[in-house]
Amino acid sequence: GSMPVGRPGGGLGAPAAARMAKMKHEEKTKKVSRSGKTRKQCLAELIEKVKKAGGPDLAAEGWKCELRPSTKAAASQSADDAVELDPVYLDGDGNEFFGRKEVLKHLGLKKSE
Repeated sequence: GSMPVGRPGGGLGAPAAARMAKMKHEEKTKKVSRSGKTRKQCLAELIEKVKKAGGPDLAAEGWKCELRPSTKAAASQSADDAVELDPVYLDGDGNEFFGRKEVLKHLGLKKSE
């Protein structure tokens, strides 16, 4: 027989929803990216990098950092594994940038490593 469409095997529906609720709950606890940094640390580093490169003060412009599960990791990991989190930077308008390189590019700055 054919599998009904729209029903992934192993019934992912409920656990995924439960995981989301759990993630919301854990928002208060310390989440760190795979490099072991918190959102604040990732953002602080970005702000520092941009300033060094002669860019604007991102803190004053309302930039934020969120840690999101890495899409690459999500595809290759089972639900039980610790999810790798990647920092996603958001500017004041809510535009998303995945990684510092993209932010520097967006600001027209050269990366000064």
